[in-house]
Order: sequence, then C-alpha cells, then structure tokens
Amino acid sequence: MAIITLTTDLGSKDFYQAALKGSILSIMPTANIVDVTHEVPSFNISYAAFVLKNVYPYFP
Repeated sequence: MAIITLTTDLGSKDFYQAALKGSILSIMPTANIVDVTHEVPSFNISYAAFVLKNVYPYFP
C-alpha cells in the first residue's frame, strides 16, 4: 500500500493541489494521497519540520 503525504505551501485557493494529485495518480493510480497541510508559509522549514514531527507517528 503506497501512502503519499502532501505538506506544501500551495495554499487552497486555486487548482494546484488538484493538478499535483492528478499527476501523482496518473503515475500511480493505487496511491493513497493524504493532505497533511497546504498552508506551510513559503520557505519556513522549521514550521514544516514541526508539522512533520507531529504527524509522522500516526502513519504506518
């Protein structure tokens, strides 16, 4: 079972999330895509690390 998590700075006001998911599913149709967040401030690596550190334990 492939799980792909998305943690991005794309925001949620346009089509970019859907385009990204469509591209992933075109390559791997059986993938399970989980949106962690799309609201990481641009270039804020410490915030993204905080999010990943806190969500990581809940995934197989």
